[in-house]
Amino acid sequence: MKKAVLLILVTMAFLVAPVSANAAAYFTLTPSSGTYASGDSFTVDLGINSGADKVMSVDVVGTFDAEKLELVSASVIGTAFSSDLSPSINNTSGTFTFMLISATVDPFQATVLNGGVIKLSFKAKSAGTASVNFTCSGTSYDDSNIFDFDNNDIITCASNQSGLYTITAVGGDTTDTTTTTTTTTATTTSEELPQTGSLTTIIVLSLIGMVGMAGAFMMRVL
Repeated sequence: MKKAVLLILVTMAFLVAPVSANAAAYFTLTPSSGTYASGDSFTVDLGINSGADKVMSVDVVGTFDAEKLELVSASVIGTAFSSDLSPSINNTSGTFTFMLISATVDPFQATVLNGGVIKLSFKAKSAGTASVNFTCSGTSYDDSNIFDFDNNDIITCASNQSGLYTITAVGGDTTDTTTTTTTTTATTTSEELPQTGSLTTIIVLSLIGMVGMAGAFMMRVL
């Protein structure tokens, strides 16, 4: 009798607990790298590759370098999920949390996923290398999870992709261009002064010649 009760309890535990034995889904970032100038805005597509499984709901929990990046906004891509992300973005601590719910409750109408589901809009803040990562343990409901229609967490945390972005400073070439322009202007000004003196001398000599010719003509007339 005790063995039968124990067998029933073990069976119920397996039925209730989320199963991850067939975990194959993971998150992607596209592009996963890039170079941007400080002050520039750029977008990154957060995607899901669910393998052969259809996805019912998703918890996205991640971090980013708040000193070098600002996460301005996030929006749903496509029609697989409802448009309400329930977003939580903290640009002080550099964290984000999103929740995705399938647009259909019918598993026969759902499809497997292999592409972008959320568009992240970033703004580059300061020079350096900035990372974007997913928080994932595979054993907790408080971090990233991907659930199929049987409520099994099918995420493979080790397969999640991270992003690494290079932020460059702005204005390095402006000083050099200004210096060159100033030098050229100074040189041009110094060369124009002798040209002005030469022109004046030519005019004066011309006037003297004209006066001399006029005098000679008057003498002949007289």
